[in-house]
Amino acid sequence: MSSSLSQCLRQRQCNKYNTSRSNTFNKFSRQVYGDPFFLNRMVLDKSLKSPNNVSISSLCWSAQGDSLISGSRSGQLCLWHPFDGGLSLSTTITTDERSCIHTANYISNDRIVCGSETGTICIYDLNTSKLIDSYSCSRSSTRIEINDNSQQEVLSCSEDGTIRHFDLRQHHVCDRSPQCSCMLFDLNSNHQLVSSIDPIRLQSVSINPLVPSYLAVAGSQNYAYLHDRRMISTRPVGQSLVKLFANKNGINGTTQNELCYSNVCKFSKTHSDTLMINWSDDDIYLFNIYDESTAATTLSQFGNEMDVDVVQYRYRYTGHLNPWVNGECIGFYGLDDEYIISGTDDGMVFIWNRRNEKVVQMFRVNQSPVNAVKGHPCLPMMAIADSDSFIKLYTPRSEPLMTSSATHPFAETSYSTTSHMFEVDSLIKRNEQLKHGHPSHLVNYLIQNDSGPPPCYLQ
Repeated sequence: MSSSLSQCLRQRQCNKYNTSRSNTFNKFSRQVYGDPFFLNRMVLDKSLKSPNNVSISSLCWSAQGDSLISGSRSGQLCLWHPFDGGLSLSTTITTDERSCIHTANYISNDRIVCGSETGTICIYDLNTSKLIDSYSCSRSSTRIEINDNSQQEVLSCSEDGTIRHFDLRQHHVCDRSPQCSCMLFDLNSNHQLVSSIDPIRLQSVSINPLVPSYLAVAGSQNYAYLHDRRMISTRPVGQSLVKLFANKNGINGTTQNELCYSNVCKFSKTHSDTLMINWSDDDIYLFNIYDESTAATTLSQFGNEMDVDVVQYRYRYTGHLNPWVNGECIGFYGLDDEYIISGTDDGMVFIWNRRNEKVVQMFRVNQSPVNAVKGHPCLPMMAIADSDSFIKLYTPRSEPLMTSSATHPFAETSYSTTSHMFEVDSLIKRNEQLKHGHPSHLVNYLIQNDSGPPPCYLQ
């Protein structure tokens, strides 16, 4: 047992923690959840088999963590109770869309909302399995984000370049006109922010938990955007842009790798100034949205007359293979968001320490791509979906380790049975060579290892 965990247990025994409060504010729960003692002992505890062998595309825990909702590539939604005895699957909903469900989220204990490949956003009742309402404003692949401050408020981003806002308490019938009342802005309109031959395909949107008017969006560009919704109604689309975020190549940087673009952005739930952005086939970057810019770009270069700050990253997390990794695979881990976690396209899960950028755990889930990774909201465990129709639950149940990683860092006996930390250096070296070599080498490697791109993410 680690010294920090022992200290936490002693302090709890001395009643130095108020354990009656929720996990979000409970210091004891936060420290124990992310303690290395548990993280180093993660092993596969239970596998949930998807009905009809459909591949899982999204996961979401309920707020209490007693149930889990999964979406599939065939449009099937499943409600799981993994801690109940007997069968864990309690409800199955076959959506009318029958297309890949990119995101599914709880809006209450008995209602969920999901965004799909067809663009339709649907709300379902888990008790009756019936469709409550739907929004068909977009015909392009759509992902959603729920405002934590108002569970009835949903933002969507679509691969047609649009951002929309929905109040789930209000029914909306869209005629798909540019004057749609749910439209916030369209990056591919006449007031587009960038001048490009290819249209902007948005793949991720995130709402700031402290300042809900701030929203980050990413997709198919070498940078991500931060917009302020308070400025949208009174100014042109470009005027709501607050900042741009660039990876190591910079805002005007070039790369020989055509797979490299920002495709995932997520605000930290516990540190509202922290924004995580993933660049496909590159790395994961962490930004402070309030940092002073080290450079500025004039949007006159892109068809607008205004200067926008370009924020440089603070942290960078490397070593994994992620050309087709999506927003369901990447996130923060720990009740204080002290770790960065990502699934990979060669069937592994990487966990980095948020502060020092070091890999602290890595294990293989399968040979095929990891489709989704979600940490439990209360317990030190995670749900992982691979491409073989299984949801795998990992918990700290490892047997006592035979050797210490401090004295034997390259011995398998120093880690849990699923961990690959004993070969972390060699795996990272191989991955970096593949990522920075010719793109065809990486693609060929993944295909040879049965890790081709997920079908629902190919256009």
